[in-house]
Amino acid sequence: DQVVDYDQWALVSEVVLNVEPGLLDEKNTLAFERFTSDGPLALLPISTDQHTYSLVWCAPLAQVQKRLTCTDAEFAAELRQQFGRRISIQHIGPRKSFPLGMNWRDKLVQGRRVAIGNAAQILHPVAGQGLNLGLRDAMQLCRAVDPATVAQEHRLALALNEFEKSRVADRRVVVKMTDWMVKGFSNHNPLLGAGRQMALNLMEFTPPLRRQFAELMLFGLAV
Repeated sequence: DQVVDYDQWALVSEVVLNVEPGLLDEKNTLAFERFTSDGPLALLPISTDQHTYSLVWCAPLAQVQKRLTCTDAEFAAELRQQFGRRISIQHIGPRKSFPLGMNWRDKLVQGRRVAIGNAAQILHPVAGQGLNLGLRDAMQLCRAVDPATVAQEHRLALALNEFEKSRVADRRVVVKMTDWMVKGFSNHNPLLGAGRQMALNLMEFTPPLRRQFAELMLFGLAV
């Protein structure tokens, strides 16, 4: 098993926003993410009216503690500074925090016990891939076993062994990519900052590349 400490904490809260009307799409909700030198900042919609968002703000512990103890007005002003005129903050809910790291289990199968989702790997939220990876774990496990297989010990052992093998490539790619994004997007190196901006611009202005990246995020390497 592997454990990585990123020396970051996540500040989480529920916020109510007004989003610039020109950005809204009646058919789809809109999420925001910013890559700051301290760590990623995301606003994830949790209501269909596009007003209530889940906030995840990653930063070193000292910075998170400062944001936990400041007033709502001070916190809203700092949040607004990150997003400019695209949003206006109407309400800040209770703020909490927790440490961030990566926990990776090498072996998913022990006898009849199988680890999937957060029991198999806990990822940094920078790319929001923990849930997607867990869903693909579950999907692949459902494909591997059925009631008849579970009833026969030998068949079950073979099926679970194949399941574990089938998850290796997808898990490794997502874990390494997430680890790279944390280290590449959460530092003050000006050269890496320029590289980050170039990569984001390339995604923004190359729709086919952006679509392929989105498909990898959603569907991974599961077969």
